[in-house]
Amino acid sequence: FASALSLAQPGDGDDPADFVHDADLHQQVHRRDDQTHRVARRDVLLAPEQGGQAFQGFGGAVRSGIAASDTPLFALINTDVEVRPGYLAAILPHFDDPDTFAVCSRIDLPNGSQMETGNVAPAWSGVLEPYHLPPTRTGPILYAGGASSVYDRAKYEALGRFEEIYRPLYFEDIDLGYRAWRHGWRSLFEPEASVFHQRRAWIGTRFGDAYANETFLRNGLFFVWKNVRDGGMLGQHAAYVCARLFREILNGEGTM
Repeated sequence: FASALSLAQPGDGDDPADFVHDADLHQQVHRRDDQTHRVARRDVLLAPEQGGQAFQGFGGAVRSGIAASDTPLFALINTDVEVRPGYLAAILPHFDDPDTFAVCSRIDLPNGSQMETGNVAPAWSGVLEPYHLPPTRTGPILYAGGASSVYDRAKYEALGRFEEIYRPLYFEDIDLGYRAWRHGWRSLFEPEASVFHQRRAWIGTRFGDAYANETFLRNGLFFVWKNVRDGGMLGQHAAYVCARLFREILNGEGTM
């Protein structure tokens, strides 16, 4: 579901074997980037709670994974994502700029769909509706998606990490990217780094699409209530909510 990749220069920190839980991905990224950077992965989807296993959600999984290392950069790679050759080599130079907060790769979906590309822009219809542009050129984006991006740890910590109010999933990365932009830190898209994403392969199996869609809608509302202060935008939001409630009453729908 969510995995943290801790990135360090060769010779820094502990042996990556101390952190590796999924050796296949560890070796895959090692091999594909010519071992120019060490990569360690720790899967932290489940955590002990009351003698059993508790689902942490996306944010909790990320927090636990990042706590397992202390490197200056980290990557988030979903378990339904395959990293392609050259991923780190294309992304890491962007962090030479001190204003770079995060960098997202190009995201390729099955059958060439462009529902998700990584090149994200904002739209507003009473709620924030991110949409994906064609993956053509490097440039600023609304946020770096939590499925396939690299982040600056110090900036991540300074921003207060992923918010827990969005648990179990969706809008954590959007909210974080928004807060970074307000702080003057950029999120960038880098098409030369690429991954293959089996979108919702894990989420769809565990939760189902209906629940995932309802959670995205709910957290979109949370995002507005938490972040938006402009009177005009809040008026548009109120109109959206009223229209949405009216439709729900008529149809009982729960998807966007």
